Amino acid sequence: MTGLILAGIAVGLLIGGIALWMRLISRVEIDSGRRLPSAMIATALVLSVIALTQSPGLVGGILAGLTATMGSIAVVLQVLAPQSKQEPAIAVGQVLPAFTALDHEGKAFDLASLNGRPILMKFFRGHW
Repeated sequence: MTGLILAGIAVGLLIGGIALWMRLISRVEIDSGRRLPSAMIATALVLSVIALTQSPGLVGGILAGLTATMGSIAVVLQVLAPQSKQEPAIAVGQVLPAFTALDHEGKAFDLASLNGRPILMKFFRGHW
């Protein structure tokens, strides 16, 4: 019975940690808040391994095994693919480098055509 309870707690921590991680990513706040979800996922991994040693039964064993697998994958991915913090290549008020790109209609757009006019350009860092 203890194994089943530990497995249930581990599942809750894993789901909560991943949900919090995804929320931070969607708000582009992962740099400032990665410790809590990382700790939740690591704790879920440890609890699931302990649960497997406590005779969790069929349901608890499945929950603990899946949680251990998913927690291991999450920890490995966090270690192998850390997000780097880089200085922006262009700061507010600086002149943009010349470039040409396709617009929404597929036509060539040259940034030089906007010289002398104030513009706002928004670049997205994709997390999808």
